[in-house]
Amino acid sequence: MAEQTIVPPTPEVTQGESVSDPGFSIQAAFDRALPDKGTRNAAPTPPPAAAEPPKAPAPPPTEEKKTTTEPAKSVEPAKPTPDAAKIPSFIEDVLDPSTQKPQRSTESTQATAPTSDDGDWPEEMPTFKTSEEAKDRYKKWNSSYQKLKFERDQLKARPAGMDEVTAARFTQLEKDNKEMSGVLARVSVEKHQDFQNNVLRPLQGAWNEATRIVKDSGGDPNDLSRVVTLRGKAQFEELDKLMTDWPESAKAELHESLRQYRRFDGARREAIANAPKTMEMLRQKDMAEQMKVLDGQRAEMSQTFSNAMKRLRDELKVEVLMKGTGDDEATKAWNENADHIENNAKKLLFENTDMERMAMATALACSADSFRKLWLGAEARARKAEAINAEKFGGEPNLSERGGPSSSTPEAKFKDDLKRPLKDVFLETLKGIQGK
Repeated sequence: MAEQTIVPPTPEVTQGESVSDPGFSIQAAFDRALPDKGTRNAAPTPPPAAAEPPKAPAPPPTEEKKTTTEPAKSVEPAKPTPDAAKIPSFIEDVLDPSTQKPQRSTESTQATAPTSDDGDWPEEMPTFKTSEEAKDRYKKWNSSYQKLKFERDQLKARPAGMDEVTAARFTQLEKDNKEMSGVLARVSVEKHQDFQNNVLRPLQGAWNEATRIVKDSGGDPNDLSRVVTLRGKAQFEELDKLMTDWPESAKAELHESLRQYRRFDGARREAIANAPKTMEMLRQKDMAEQMKVLDGQRAEMSQTFSNAMKRLRDELKVEVLMKGTGDDEATKAWNENADHIENNAKKLLFENTDMERMAMATALACSADSFRKLWLGAEARARKAEAINAEKFGGEPNLSERGGPSSSTPEAKFKDDLKRPLKDVFLETLKGIQGK
């Protein structure tokens, strides 16, 4: 026996009323929520979706009320037709097991959605159900971005190769170092000789004078110590109480001593408050004084060097430093060599920083006198040999106008040379050697 098909009852239509199918409006609502997927065929490619049927005009409100209140009359069941009743597509999917699709796994659905509360940036812009959800998700993303940006700036500011503990320790050490630098600058200012001479000693002297005046006037120096800790009008009022029944001269002297004390104490406070700046000024002042001392020493050494060169030429008659008066090439070469020796000695004294070179120069300077004696001995032997040769070959015939031995003997020439200046004899001998 065939299964009976259940269809909705046919509504009663009266004359003058429009035909309306209540199921037709329901179908239109389903079509708006879930569009029709079309008739399913065995072919793998689905056919194009069927066109949505036109909507029937809604009946007037009075007529709908009338039709709903009237009881439905029994009618004979109509035969089902293909287009008589249209079932929504999602109901067809449930009723037809062959058309059911496997459920998508949660992993695939989570692939495009953020995986954390902070929100990761998806590869593509996700679709949100409402604008409020989109705004909320954007706020989370923005908060996450600002947090990452802050952490990035902290990592950039941190030295390379340091973890958080090391970075914190490094920051603390920098702070301690800054504090220690301030303490060191303050102590350096207080211990500086110029600060002590110009500020601390006059300050102490003014205070000692003030306490002496108070003691000689019959007062207590401890009261004065308490008064100077005050400021402004209160200090002057306490001073007037302290100097009650004092002589006017004692009051004047105390005011003058306190005026000096306040001036030096103000200078001390200002210098200590700006200890690094004060220390830098004192350091620059020290450098200026040192440069002044060095310039004075350089001028003194230059004068000493000039005096030494003059003594070696004029008094000790050192031959290599003496200069000739001739205009010939040999004399010019000799004078240039003397200048070269003097310039090298001056550079060695003022500009040399190589201690090994200075040690060698010192050893050679001590050996100069021995070299000079050796040269003088060699010069005397050379003159003696020349005299012997002249005496031996002086009696031989020559081409002079008169015969006989030469009128000038080597002994006489040697005696004459001893009476002449050594530099002239040396230059004459040097010229003779060069001529030969």
